[in-house]
Amino acid sequence: MSPDSDKPPEEASYTMTKHMSIFLIRKLIQSLDDEMEDMSEKILLSIMKQLRETMSNIASALNLRRNLCSMPVEIITRIVDEVPSASRLYHPPGWPLETLWNPDFRNSSALISLSMTCRRLRNVTLSRTNWWRYMTLYDDKTSFQPLLSRSGEELLEVIIPEPSSKTSNFRASYGAVVPRMSGLHFLHADYAQLKAFNTLLELPHPVLQSLTCCATDPQNQIWHRRRLGLSAHQFPRLRHLVLHGVVFHVGRRPLPENLTHLVLSEISSIPQLHERVARLLYACRNLESLVISNVFEGDIPINHKQPLLPRLRRVLLRNLVHRSLRFYLTMTSLCGSEVALQIINDSASYGNFPFEPVLSERMQERATMLSVGSCPMPSPTPTATDSVLVSVTVTSPASALRIASTPNLVNLSPSLSPGVWAERILSNTAALADVHEAWVVRGASLQPFPFFGNSLAPILAALPALQTVRLVTLDYPARQDEIPTPYPPTLACLPSAIGSDPPFNSPHLKTLYVVYCDSPGRTSDAAPPAGASRARRRRLYIGPMLTELASSAYCYLERLVVQITPAFKVDDEDVERLLEYFLTVEVVQIDGPPRMHLPQCCTEDDDGAGGSWAWTRTLC
Repeated sequence: MSPDSDKPPEEASYTMTKHMSIFLIRKLIQSLDDEMEDMSEKILLSIMKQLRETMSNIASALNLRRNLCSMPVEIITRIVDEVPSASRLYHPPGWPLETLWNPDFRNSSALISLSMTCRRLRNVTLSRTNWWRYMTLYDDKTSFQPLLSRSGEELLEVIIPEPSSKTSNFRASYGAVVPRMSGLHFLHADYAQLKAFNTLLELPHPVLQSLTCCATDPQNQIWHRRRLGLSAHQFPRLRHLVLHGVVFHVGRRPLPENLTHLVLSEISSIPQLHERVARLLYACRNLESLVISNVFEGDIPINHKQPLLPRLRRVLLRNLVHRSLRFYLTMTSLCGSEVALQIINDSASYGNFPFEPVLSERMQERATMLSVGSCPMPSPTPTATDSVLVSVTVTSPASALRIASTPNLVNLSPSLSPGVWAERILSNTAALADVHEAWVVRGASLQPFPFFGNSLAPILAALPALQTVRLVTLDYPARQDEIPTPYPPTLACLPSAIGSDPPFNSPHLKTLYVVYCDSPGRTSDAAPPAGASRARRRRLYIGPMLTELASSAYCYLERLVVQITPAFKVDDEDVERLLEYFLTVEVVQIDGPPRMHLPQCCTEDDDGAGGSWAWTRTLC
């Protein structure tokens, strides 16, 4: 009996057809071998062409049976979409704008080799013109012509990542590219590079929306010889402007009016610098985000008209001292009610700047949450030692204010320490009358709530609506193979109900959170997984806390919630001892540091200049 006799008719027919095809192909090959010597060259070429087409069809049929080709187009699209993503090449550790702006560029050139892998991937990559719009120019060997053709009618983003990038071929084709160029970004520009583009930047850029110029040596006086012109004629649709170390010029022409995101950083003291910034702000009535960083002291305009900025939602003033800080606080005061303002000095002293009126001037409604603490400041290089940032953050349902500095810089100011500095910022008790939750954060130190001394308890004691206090500790073990005992929790920063000065004025304060978390971002200090042996976890030693509770100074507390990451543990007998002083005690395991609730102006998407900068990234 034939082996195919018991198969269904359709399958048996398919098997016979398959065998017949193989038999015929073998016969044709044999006939071709026998008659090849007698065939003309024309016939041989025709047969060769047909065989090549057949081989291509067979290869396609084989590819269609591979896993890659059996995937839905949507999944392949998501995979390929990750290929040209930006890497740390564009913003390596120590990049001067790293704490201000996070670029989100892509490298479309990476798709060229991928599109040559197989026909399936080629069809998918070529069908998405928006994948080919990022032109990263390393040298003159970089071919940007394929990107121009494959990007269709998409607007182009041009990235020049290094000062050594040779761009003569691109500059020669600049006139053909500029009508489609929506972004131009010099990420590490030297003087010669920008000088070569100077004449080209004076051309009209009809669709340019993002312009980035980051100088490699902003302190070099050579930069003062050449200034970037800004006018509505050059950049009629410019929305995102990032300048680091590059001096800009404002002439008599109208300035761009569509700017929504503006970063000015490391601009040296030159004549009428602040006058130029003021003129630019006055023209930018659509401004949403503003960063003024390391703009040095100069001639401050007198009686300058304040700009009206109704859409302004985020402001970062960094390393400005006294007169400059006061000037830019004034220049950004006529804005909407939903604004997140940060004042950070991590390399310049505040001097004798008056902090007392800032809270009442910038918070248009009463605050509801408060955070005071210290946290590590990311080091510019992996080998550098982290410094510490002390900060005060106040939020309302619609707005937020954060003032931060380093302890050393605060101590440089006359008669000022971090504790006195925090008291001065929070001296307006009327503005804090509705605060119902306070966070006290300590990190980068084994000392109990360092730097603030005895200032925290009086601050909390003066909050009449306070209901909850969260004591957050970011712990830093020495090495992964060591399991040191973390610094024990302490209640020293809480107001005392016995003989405190000022007197205890928080009758609604009933709930206390004690939070212990691993150091964020420390891969060498990785916490053990949730299923690890409890013997390897660090036990919280609550002896000092029990002594403080026994004094009856904190008898107003009724509820205790202990939140810990998997690296820590609380013994059952310790919970029993705590229940002697609290009505309820809860132990909750968490994955990472909790986040204080922030208003929408701090957490909403804030894309700009080919990237984004998040207000929450540097928050304690």
